[in-house]
Amino acid sequence: MIACLCTACAQAQFRFNQPIKLTEENGLPTNTTRQVKLDDNGFVWIATNEGVCRFDGQTVKTYQHDPKDSASLIGSQVNAIASCNNEIWIGTTNGISVLDPTTQKFRHYQITEKGKTNSIQRNQSNGAQIFYKDKHNDLWIGTRTYGVFRYDKKTDNFIHFEPAHDIPPIFPFLGTYNNILSIEGHISNDSIIWAGSSGGLLEINKFTARVKGYSFPQKNTDYMISMNAMRRLYHHSNGLLYAGSWNAGVHVFDPANKTFTPLPVGNDDGKQLLRDAVYAIVKNNDTSFWVTTTGGVLLYNTIQNKITFFKQNNQSKEEFYGVEYVDRFNRIWLSTIRGVLCFNPLVQQFSTYPFNHLYGDKWGYAFYIEPDEN
Repeated sequence: MIACLCTACAQAQFRFNQPIKLTEENGLPTNTTRQVKLDDNGFVWIATNEGVCRFDGQTVKTYQHDPKDSASLIGSQVNAIASCNNEIWIGTTNGISVLDPTTQKFRHYQITEKGKTNSIQRNQSNGAQIFYKDKHNDLWIGTRTYGVFRYDKKTDNFIHFEPAHDIPPIFPFLGTYNNILSIEGHISNDSIIWAGSSGGLLEINKFTARVKGYSFPQKNTDYMISMNAMRRLYHHSNGLLYAGSWNAGVHVFDPANKTFTPLPVGNDDGKQLLRDAVYAIVKNNDTSFWVTTTGGVLLYNTIQNKITFFKQNNQSKEEFYGVEYVDRFNRIWLSTIRGVLCFNPLVQQFSTYPFNHLYGDKWGYAFYIEPDEN
């Protein structure tokens, strides 16, 4: 067989083929992965249901909770990872562990509405679900029970941002404003942080600590519950905030007029993927972004209001596609229930042309490669 390299990388369509796979066969403790991030030193960090893993390109090192070792990871079910100030923050269902990569030692936190606790209770379930590092390198934490916090490095404590009591509730609801599912910074206003909860949207002023809430009642209660559970948030360069839900697709929040409307899609190709739970919304460029759902991945153009590319999962063949994280090398990473996938754009430039239809099971050789006139 023969492999041809595209002459212009910018013109090549990203096909999501030939992913590099990290699974139990490579050293992961489980194939059920929840998040993947790169740190400033180029290490890949992977959140799993059985600990956090560091991949150096060759080997996997796993950090897990050991009930007999108080210095071990605070809990093995890891929800979130963040690299901040040369440390690795690890959010688990039991609390937060912070790893110093130099000393390989952890320090631990558990949080209530008053800040960090004075002691660590191993069986207490008050962990972190999401991390977000803003433009000023401040780390934000979303919890399941107590809402949103910002870590204050000077005091080594956590500042709580409590929602105002005049926020209009919806009923029935999937959860409250204190159950934080996503956090996103404002695209142009450094003082504003958005937080998606299971009961609506929060607008947090970082400096005044004022927290505004928005909920969006609907006649169809099932639809209302799903659309107000804002699983993923993404603030695009057009000024609009895009919110991905469990099974109500993507909605658009306009901060100027406070409207919340379904994502306008002018074509049907790939639209079926928006019926599934939204897993990630990631910027592609100033006019488009990626939406990954449990059904596959699509590219949405904000100027044309249409889906310009999509690829659907094939679970029977264990083929999964999506964009969860794009590193500084332009590689795309995706955590799945079958391990971690890495789509490398350099590998994607190759197309394979077999000779099977000419020679059957016999060998076929290519001795020369010549470019065509195009």
